Amino acid sequence: MTDAPQKAKKTKKGRKVGRAANFCTRYKNEHRREKNKLRRALKRQKQHPNDSCLAAAIANHKLVLGIKS
Repeated sequence: MTDAPQKAKKTKKGRKVGRAANFCTRYKNEHRREKNKLRRALKRQKQHPNDSCLAAAIANHKLVLGIKS
């Protein structure tokens, strides 16, 4: 009974489990998402220098990442 072949699952919900665990952990620990968001915001600020909401978002991203200036 225990040596029976494993049946195929009817759903595909668990297909990514453990597949990229090292990459995902490294991405999270390096704060890549926050750095990418800051990089995109700085790029947008060049096109829209008077956007006060964007300036506030950039200041918040820098605060979260610990960047001074």
